[in-house]
Amino acid sequence: SSLGASRYTDLEVWRNANSLRDQVNRLVNRSEFGQHGWLHTQLRRAAQAACAGIADGFGKPPREFLRFVQASRTSLSEVRDLLGQAARLKLITGEKAGGLGALADASVRSASSLLRELEDVG
Repeated sequence: SSLGASRYTDLEVWRNANSLRDQVNRLVNRSEFGQHGWLHTQLRRAAQAACAGIADGFGKPPREFLRFVQASRTSLSEVRDLLGQAARLKLITGEKAGGLGALADASVRSASSLLRELEDVG
């Protein structure tokens, strides 16, 4: 198991990313996103990829899992950037973007922490 976790759902990074994914899915289903299908698609894809990478890599050797977590962290950073774009397009308020951005930032931090642990083990 990876760093004492028996399931990938036990990992803080997956829990944070999953919460972000749930909130992104609710967000992009709002009517405001109807005129911006590309942003709807990109946000959903990036949020899903962050969770999937952690799930896919879990249980693999540390060096291999590390690559999956790196990809997930990249997807989380993409979500953060796309939320900023949604705010600039006035699809969400700055407050909403800030709240979701904070969750994205927390997810990136937990991914970075896991990466440090995997580097120490690997």
